[in-house]
Amino acid sequence: MKKFLGFLVAIILLLVGGLSIYLTQVNKFKRDGELGLACLDQPVTVKRDEHGIPYIFAESLSDLIKAQGFVLGQDRIFQIELYRLMIQGRLTEAVGAVAKDADIRMQVMGVYANARRHEAYLNESSRQYLQWFADGYNEFVATQEDDFPLELSLLGITPSPLFITDMLAIHHYVGFTHSQNMGDEILSLLLADALGPDKASEFFPLNINPDREQAVMDLWRQTDSLSPVTAMHAAGVSFADPNPISPLAMGSNNWVINADKAAGSKPILCNDPHLDARILPGPWYPIGLFCPEVQAVGGAIPGIPGILVGRTDKVAFGVTNAYGDNQDLYLETPDPANEGHYLEGDTSLAFSTRETQLMIKDDEEAAGFRIENLTIRSSSRGPVISDHKVFGLSPDQPVVLRWTQAEVQSENIGFDRLFLARNAQDVEAALAQVEVVYMNFVFADQEGNIGHRSTGQIPIRKNKQGALPKEGKEGSDWVGFIPKTEMPGQFNPQKGWVGTSNHDVRPDHYPYYYSAHFSPDFRYQRMKEMLSTDEQLDAETLWSFILDVENLHARELSPIFEAALAQDEATAALADQLKAWNHRDEVSALGPPVFHLVHEELIRLLLEEDIPEPLLQKVLNSRYYWLQRMADRIVNGQGKLGAEEGGLESLIVEAGKKAQARLKEVLGTDMNQWTWGKFHQLTFVSPLRRDGMGKESLGNGPHPVAGSGETLNRGQYVMNHGPYESQWFSSLRMVIDLADDEKILGVVSGGNEARQFTGKIDAQVDAWVNNKPLNWWFSKEQIDAHAEHTLTLSPTKAP
Repeated sequence: MKKFLGFLVAIILLLVGGLSIYLTQVNKFKRDGELGLACLDQPVTVKRDEHGIPYIFAESLSDLIKAQGFVLGQDRIFQIELYRLMIQGRLTEAVGAVAKDADIRMQVMGVYANARRHEAYLNESSRQYLQWFADGYNEFVATQEDDFPLELSLLGITPSPLFITDMLAIHHYVGFTHSQNMGDEILSLLLADALGPDKASEFFPLNINPDREQAVMDLWRQTDSLSPVTAMHAAGVSFADPNPISPLAMGSNNWVINADKAAGSKPILCNDPHLDARILPGPWYPIGLFCPEVQAVGGAIPGIPGILVGRTDKVAFGVTNAYGDNQDLYLETPDPANEGHYLEGDTSLAFSTRETQLMIKDDEEAAGFRIENLTIRSSSRGPVISDHKVFGLSPDQPVVLRWTQAEVQSENIGFDRLFLARNAQDVEAALAQVEVVYMNFVFADQEGNIGHRSTGQIPIRKNKQGALPKEGKEGSDWVGFIPKTEMPGQFNPQKGWVGTSNHDVRPDHYPYYYSAHFSPDFRYQRMKEMLSTDEQLDAETLWSFILDVENLHARELSPIFEAALAQDEATAALADQLKAWNHRDEVSALGPPVFHLVHEELIRLLLEEDIPEPLLQKVLNSRYYWLQRMADRIVNGQGKLGAEEGGLESLIVEAGKKAQARLKEVLGTDMNQWTWGKFHQLTFVSPLRRDGMGKESLGNGPHPVAGSGETLNRGQYVMNHGPYESQWFSSLRMVIDLADDEKILGVVSGGNEARQFTGKIDAQVDAWVNNKPLNWWFSKEQIDAHAEHTLTLSPTKAP
């Protein structure tokens, strides 16, 4: 028996060992040696470092971009195919009914159709730039089938050529995820229905620019537009995120200091885009690009040539979401005398209709899928979103979306000129051509200039309002677009630095309606505290600023909570925890679980009588909408909406009791064990297994993580009574010292290869979790010294 058991164990070990060896080899691709590419004019060299970052060296810009497309195919073809299906509203073909709501949303909003329409307006230069990238990617698709990742076959995906429309659609999708006004207007409609317009107006967002000294227009003064709204909520709708692939919606911080504030001789730029990057390898693609015209290192968005954040030998640039409002909702008036028509003034117009289909993967069907028909109505302004339950509105009132993505006629994409810029003025000129993506760029050049500029195409509204829905029968109120030179921005400010954190960046006396959706100002206030110093700052110090977890929201509210909780014997211990806390959301701290859960429970108590579930959960998930307003109300001692002042202390105590019971349930009765790291964690997952058995072995984590929604080191979570999972965080951390010619400091919360088992899908996660910067090399000497693989791409004649 012992011999048999020993033999059985040996067999199992051999099988496990063999499987391990097989898995480490099965998903690899050619990284060394030579490959022929028919699209190239001259040889190209691709060097990869220990983290899998490719550095591409070419003799011309065209060959460089073609090689970037080919190398992206090697690393991220699986991700590109998923993006394509997602943007076209065809994810159900690969993953089944779980993606049905996401597909409906994308097909109704027509992101891919908008890109196809936009393509016709592109000039030859923009088309050529995108085609170069497509040529390289498509050669990988056509010639390297043996190197396709196993993920494609597991989901039954056959890769197809990449077209200009596909790449332009990724631009449009990024712009779509940055456009939050539709969601805010829907929420405003639903809140007006639940609360009534007057009480709802007490809850509308409070937007603050701490640098502004003079008032700007009141964004919420047209509440009368909500007065006729009734029964806007679609019965039985779920407000869960319908997207099974993490969207590219971006929070973020960025800042740049000039040479006078820098310890070296040049400006230093910092950026840490906050995304839901839990799905490996993440949305960023670190890369180096080199040719006679270009020397660039940074982060690219898969499917967009060049880099979006990073540096060249002349300039550096980083991004945050600007939340420019390019969307308006209109309440159309059905014509009572003519079914299928609506009124615009006295004119009766017919809704147009478009028929399409969803092909939903279904193993129980003989064909392997089932077909569901989808009818999309539109008015002259855009699609009727209220016809579709996924948007959360009642179909009884036609609500139509108008947005600039569907109307843009730009000849340029802008990003093709960004990494060719020679100075800050060139950067501004490139950004003026970015019309479908809404970002706050900060930038610097070797001459010492620094600046900030918002991008995108923002309509000028006749009544200077876009925060609330409008009556469609009044016709269009768009009368042009904000001139690019008048978009929010600064150039060489006297204070020596400029930064953004998704907050309200409109300056004094800004004459246009720009947006009503901004982050609370707590992160930006903390940025100001740290950068408003006379001390000179170096790259390592600025890296520590990215990791800062001082919570100014807690600094403002925690003393109020503490005072109230101390008055009741049942919650006095919670008050002691808050009193001993330094308002830093550190992994080992005891104060954060108390503060964050008491805050959540208090907000629920303040709203739950007026706002029913599941709408309340949608509200709680829309933190930018209400957090600054509710903080202001709490500071001023205001209780429930529409109520007289007072009663807040008793609600805080009740919230404390609820929080205490929950913390005991989750973390035990010993309050000394209630650390933030045990209550607030992050798990990275494989796209092959987001949930269930195998999730941990294919992913990475869970990890206790610092930060919260209002700290510079972001760790935003969904309010759900806890424990909390960090869902929006610094997907990329980057510090660029233009005085350092060897490297930039960078790390992504993932890796470079969208391939399981190769070791590169999460190659940078350990450094990210441990808050360590990696060296993304800029000098050829350092790239050569750290290269683990070298591949030569040689031009060949097509067969």
